[in-house]
Amino acid sequence: MTVLVLHYHLKPGGVGTVIRRQMAVLRLRGIRSLVLLGEAPTADPGFPYQVEKALSYDAPTESGPTGGGGGAAADGRVSAIAEAIRRSCAGLDGRDTLIHAHNANIRKNSALLPAVRLLVQEGYRFLLQVHDVAEDWRPDVYPHQDYPEGCWWAALNRRDCRNFAVASGSPVFFLPNPVSDTVITVGGESAAVDRSANSLYLYPVRGIRRKNLGEALLLSSFLPEGRSVGVTLPPNNPKDRPVYETWQHAAGALNLPLHFELGLQASLDELYSRSRAVLSTSIKEGFGLSFLETAIRGCPLLGRSIPYVLEDFAEQGIVFPHLYHSIFVPDDQFDKAAFGQRLSAALRNAFAAYRLGPPVAAALEQAATSLTAGLVDFGRLDEIAQLEVLHSLRQHSGARSALQRLNPWLSQWWQAADTMTLPSENQLTFWSLEAYAERLLACFAAMETQTASAAPDRQKLLILYLNPDTVFGVGVQT
Repeated sequence: MTVLVLHYHLKPGGVGTVIRRQMAVLRLRGIRSLVLLGEAPTADPGFPYQVEKALSYDAPTESGPTGGGGGAAADGRVSAIAEAIRRSCAGLDGRDTLIHAHNANIRKNSALLPAVRLLVQEGYRFLLQVHDVAEDWRPDVYPHQDYPEGCWWAALNRRDCRNFAVASGSPVFFLPNPVSDTVITVGGESAAVDRSANSLYLYPVRGIRRKNLGEALLLSSFLPEGRSVGVTLPPNNPKDRPVYETWQHAAGALNLPLHFELGLQASLDELYSRSRAVLSTSIKEGFGLSFLETAIRGCPLLGRSIPYVLEDFAEQGIVFPHLYHSIFVPDDQFDKAAFGQRLSAALRNAFAAYRLGPPVAAALEQAATSLTAGLVDFGRLDEIAQLEVLHSLRQHSGARSALQRLNPWLSQWWQAADTMTLPSENQLTFWSLEAYAERLLACFAAMETQTASAAPDRQKLLILYLNPDTVFGVGVQT
């Protein structure tokens, strides 16, 4: 068996971390493997890789919904990607090489799916692993090409496994991320670590929209003097920079104890050692890697719940009962009517990008905007409304106490970390490197003996994912 791993880049965090751990597993199991990337890593990753620039993210002129804008340039990128994959496979085991493509289902590179379709017709075998879902309120990366027939599919969480299986009528591999590539003391010993002298609440993420940084600013405003929240990394994608910089400016203007880009100044290990707890305000995750890595590192976790992610953890006996589900906001702390109008406009743009018919779109818009009829969760607001709430807390006497009356826990949200019991090492073995190795190799073995899946039907996926209850102002990416 030989394996070619395919991705756009190898930047820190997210998929890059998973690929590094995957390559460590393949090396330990004696499996010849190679990574094909769209851009070179900044440092030697410690395993073989090749670079094909045509596999990098689309340029702005190439990012139309149908991909590449058509014409010779788009065709050239498809050909270049296909030829790079053929060449990489030839150096391994030719068409018998198994190709593991991460996140090919989203339109980060609009030439990739056509290249996959071409190569499947030539007999190459692809495992397409879902990390993010374009149909889950992500019309900005939704391609209007059908998914290629004749591939195998895997997903990080059981919700996505179920949805893609329903949409294709075929089984989907459950392939959750490995949690750590190093042995770190957990359980009893780590629980005894004295973090009481630490003052940092670490948010170890890239500052993209769905990480809901406005809520991290809100929580930081309730911290005792001398304590702070720290976000580790800026966004990779230039499109995410304006919103990220808005939060940087707001934190400074409102004199909030929130620091940015700590991960550019210190290693993650050092930042964890300086932290009292880890914070997460994200409204959507593919797996929730940071939830479990806090436990591996012996650090308590605080913040917002993501139910479909936590359900997978709960099946293995790991629960996070201290995470909150909402922060309700008084109506007079933001312009509710204006927010409703912006939300409707964002939804209409999303439905147009998804090419939903008028009756379906109208019904979904009505159901989604009805969420603003009562008290609104801060996490459902967009950045403009979240900023209005933050300014209201600073400018109006009584605003703070009004918010606390609706959310009594808010004034002491950080306290649970000091008495929290961490999961044991035995509870975390389900996500160990060894367990990941067994699941990964089982996927590859099935690819050598079983028929490939039917392509998931995009319209069925839209029906499954476009649930009004999952609408968040910072999560509808148009």
